[in-house]
Amino acid sequence: MADDNKGKGFLFPNAKATDENKQPHLTGELVTPKGEKVKVAAWTNKSKKGDEYLSLKADTPQDKYDDGIPF
Repeated sequence: MADDNKGKGFLFPNAKATDENKQPHLTGELVTPKGEKVKVAAWTNKSKKGDEYLSLKADTPQDKYDDGIPF
């Protein structure tokens, strides 16, 4: 995402999500106003009153191959 996308993001449906495996229903990323990339996961839920809402989790992405070993 380019600098003009600061403060913006996207979510895509997760075809592998089921109620049993508890994977997020939507996944994606956003770029903070400071330009930091953040991974986002969202689950659809229903309140006790029956209202639908999204529950979100955000995390900073890590390099796939960064296992913490310095060599």
